[in-house]
Amino acid sequence: MQLRRPRRSRRTTVPVRSISPVKDAARPALALAALGEAATGLALLLAPAIIVRLLLGLDDLTGVAVALARITGISLIGLGLSCWSRDTRLVGMLTYSGGVTLYLTLVGLEGEFVGVLLWPAVVLHAVLTMFLAWAWFRRCAEDG
Repeated sequence: MQLRRPRRSRRTTVPVRSISPVKDAARPALALAALGEAATGLALLLAPAIIVRLLLGLDDLTGVAVALARITGISLIGLGLSCWSRDTRLVGMLTYSGGVTLYLTLVGLEGEFVGVLLWPAVVLHAVLTMFLAWAWFRRCAEDG
């Protein structure tokens, strides 16, 4: 007994999106939240001591706390880009992974904070960044 493939119609179907008032209301709210998170992340990356003082009231941000605040800033920038629109999820993860790779490499080269997992984390993020960049370039090439 042979199975037959179903015939494909020559008509092309276009998916129809239903317009929901809830989804339409969420879009600007999500964009505003994404912008706020990315701006906070950039501020944490550039001036962590000032932002932590303003947010948490801590006057003395030194040492490893600065490094963690900057990594948090990179994370918030990636989150903001990921949430900006549906098409930027890959860009957000690429930004986060690439930023963390570069920052952890700089931290390691300075030599002040080097734990046993620092260089494996750098390598892991570098590999992840390469895969994400490859996927992004492929998608750009397909979109033409």
